[in-house]
Amino acid sequence: MKVRNLVAWPLLAVGLMTPAYMNCSASDLAAQADCSASASGKAFMSAVGDLQAAADNMKVAVATSCRNIAVAGGQTVDWDGTGTPTDDQVSSACNAAVTVINSVKAAGSFSISVEGEVSCSANIQAQADCTAQCSGNASCSADVTAACDPGQLSGQCSGQCEVGATCDGSATLAVDCKGECSGSCQGTITGGCTGTCTGTCDGTCTGKCDGADSSGTCAGQCEGTCSATCTGTCTQPAASATCDGKCSGSCKVTAQGGMQCSGGANCTGGCSVAYTAPTCKGQVKASCDASAECNGSCQASAQAKATCTYPTVKINAAASVDAKVITALQTELPKLITVATAQGKAIVGVLGEVTGGIKAAISSSAACALQLQAFVSASASVNVSFQASVSASGSATTN
Repeated sequence: MKVRNLVAWPLLAVGLMTPAYMNCSASDLAAQADCSASASGKAFMSAVGDLQAAADNMKVAVATSCRNIAVAGGQTVDWDGTGTPTDDQVSSACNAAVTVINSVKAAGSFSISVEGEVSCSANIQAQADCTAQCSGNASCSADVTAACDPGQLSGQCSGQCEVGATCDGSATLAVDCKGECSGSCQGTITGGCTGTCTGTCDGTCTGKCDGADSSGTCAGQCEGTCSATCTGTCTQPAASATCDGKCSGSCKVTAQGGMQCSGGANCTGGCSVAYTAPTCKGQVKASCDASAECNGSCQASAQAKATCTYPTVKINAAASVDAKVITALQTELPKLITVATAQGKAIVGVLGEVTGGIKAAISSSAACALQLQAFVSASASVNVSFQASVSASGSATTN
């Protein structure tokens, strides 16, 4: 409901904020003052343009991923894969992908592991440039350390990645870990392995165990889930489990005093020294004083231009499932997961921040009212892509 409200409010804004223009034609409005005549109007127009570009890119990305999954599974999709799909075509393609995913799960054994970091870093330079122009403050800085919540600050850490922070490993960059691992852990996993434990299991092994004691505890090699301590490789540690070894995902540091992130991995959320090449995974605000109107529009631009990192997906399914379907799922699900949990979610989250910008723009120029339709349309498209990605990726990652 929250997402729907964030996107629905511009429609209400059209009704509440533009009564004086209801009887005016588009040509009448266009003949009035240019929307970019005011600083806040210019920032709003920039945000609308950036949002439109992001909405189109997201529609293509989500529809393409869903279409590829659907076609691999023999489903018919309305969109032919060329041009920019309509909102209805995005939803239809992802509905077809969900049908394929459900058929794969129904075929028998199915497990999915998502490894590596899923995040998007807002464009701090776009935020600073927009805010400087909007506020008339040339001293607006793109210093990400001043513009980002400390818990969302990330980068290379030559010191210790602090307790509670994460070393951001991936399927291709396993990091040393003494903490909670979001991907596969090779070493000692204490607290349970909900994926496949390949090694010794000090606990109940649900799967293949080559020996058990009188109480039923596995006393040898296990290839299955392990309820207690798995020594070897665990494809998916339990939520509260700790990994002491190598982690092919993000490792939340629990070691007293912190630890170094090996292999050049980034540290997110706390470094004992200044970060090198820092980025921000959350919302950013330029380090200068600016009005709420400026900040709202400029945050929208910063999120619309965010750069994202994708996770890696590994799938095990019944032997009867066509290999090309598994390949499509492993290739396309990382993109859908990123939109659902980071990119689309972040943009939807800042749409409400533009409210002040719209109010200021409308009050300063009637011509800005023409931009409302574009803003509402782009917002709705972002929401459709976001919801479609949530549906498709969620069907694969939930039981």
